[in-house]
Amino acid sequence: MKILIILAHPEKKSFNAALFNTAIKSLEEAGHEVKTTDLYQENYQPVSGKGNFTQLENPNYFKQQNEELFAVQQSTLMPDIVSEQEKIEWCEIMIWQFPLYWFSVPAILKGWIDKVFTMGKFYDNGKFYDNGFSTGKKSNAVCDNRRTSKKLCGGQIR
Repeated sequence: MKILIILAHPEKKSFNAALFNTAIKSLEEAGHEVKTTDLYQENYQPVSGKGNFTQLENPNYFKQQNEELFAVQQSTLMPDIVSEQEKIEWCEIMIWQFPLYWFSVPAILKGWIDKVFTMGKFYDNGKFYDNGFSTGKKSNAVCDNRRTSKKLCGGQIR
């Protein structure tokens, strides 16, 4: 299978990073193709806005979804966004590896979602979930928080 793993943790020696690296190794040893995005190591810029595009349909008034539709039609998304979208199109399974921050994903992962999952490409009016692009694809969120990990693993987690 073709598997994409996204890591959203700043520490290379963290439990999340260990899970990320173990997953890559284990999946490749099992014969799967693996691509990755390590958001912190790649210094991913999560702020979504006009900078997502090489050209705007309306430079006088920014409306994110309208610009996304225009960008998908005119191929005016920034190369870093296109690269991530190509990985998503390629994969059959996507795994998000992240710590739980304030009952949600870290801001860097939320920003990645906001920038990469563009309207007109991955969703549109009535086209999402079973009716959209992701039909037949699978996903998994691997979430870790220090308190739970310590209880489950019976010791100090870094």
